[in-house]
Amino acid sequence: MSEELQKQVVELAWRHWTALGVAGVAPLPEHAIDLEALIAFMPFVAAADPRLARECVDWCVRIAPSFVSISRLRQIVRLMPSRGEDGLDLPKLLLEGPKDPSVRAKVSGKSRMPRLEHPALIQLRSRYIFGVGARADVISVLATRSRGAEAARISSLRSVGYTKPAVATVMGELAAAGVLEKLVTSPAISYKLIKGTSLRALLAPLPRQAPSWPERFVLIANVLETWRRFGLRASYPIELAKVLDKLRPLAATIEERPPIVGRPSVIVDQVTRWAAALLAPKGRAGLR
Repeated sequence: MSEELQKQVVELAWRHWTALGVAGVAPLPEHAIDLEALIAFMPFVAAADPRLARECVDWCVRIAPSFVSISRLRQIVRLMPSRGEDGLDLPKLLLEGPKDPSVRAKVSGKSRMPRLEHPALIQLRSRYIFGVGARADVISVLATRSRGAEAARISSLRSVGYTKPAVATVMGELAAAGVLEKLVTSPAISYKLIKGTSLRALLAPLPRQAPSWPERFVLIANVLETWRRFGLRASYPIELAKVLDKLRPLAATIEERPPIVGRPSVIVDQVTRWAAALLAPKGRAGLR
């Protein structure tokens, strides 16, 4: 079941990493990339493509310090399913540094700094302007909301990996600066973007879509890890349904519903199609 899904995951990873500057020839994505979510997802991809894994190490050793939020990466990694010690652990390489000094000597040196003018790299572009952290990511989320979007609460603008208080501080400061209008209605506070044109012009060109990748990658990582552990067992469909049942609250945050009801053979096929669809999301529309 998941061999085809794994192939599609590798193809998507190549597209994202090529846009980031890894040496590759994959077509660049039209949707926005989430750097920390991608890095946290790589342990579930690396074994399927060793060359991609090697080039990702090169990028993370040489270029990542300019762009990666270590604190956010740590939070997203905690959402991922656990794995054994086998294979490349790209997040660990960044969170703890290479324990083997020879890692730096073995990098290919082929990665290049990303071309920040590409629409998919709005997150990185925003971080170069506003600094690596919650402010840059909140602003990139605001910029990719459609012009007619209604006022939004903090929960709908908070990128996975940032605390609610941190985002609330950013939103309050943006309101004080006149970028947002703070709307107080019982019992909630919402914010309306009032300088959207200027913000979009600053971060242009915008991607066609801005999916929320952390949740998608967590869901797919659980499918792949369950396949790795139980794929050859008769109990595999049951284990898959159990894992996805626990993830229903997470899936609901991106308006997804895992297909976990039905005959075992049907569940496996349905989950395959569902997980593949997560790789081609219809996220927030961007405006070029």
